[in-house]
Amino acid sequence: MNKFIVLACVCGAAYLLYDLQSVKQTANEALRAGTLKGVETCVAYSKSDLVSAETTRNVCIESFQKVLLQQ
Repeated sequence: MNKFIVLACVCGAAYLLYDLQSVKQTANEALRAGTLKGVETCVAYSKSDLVSAETTRNVCIESFQKVLLQQ
């Protein structure tokens, strides 16, 4: 838990000071795991002409999904 708090503080400080895209993406992954807002933000950060929008969306969905039931 302490590591998460330290990571959150470091990300917050870097975000406020530098406004880095990679810091925003890391914070998004840590704070919005398993949420639709996290997927939407991931897609917004991943705009590229080299990869289709559907592929980008699928990768973001895969990285933000949570396992609901374990068999």
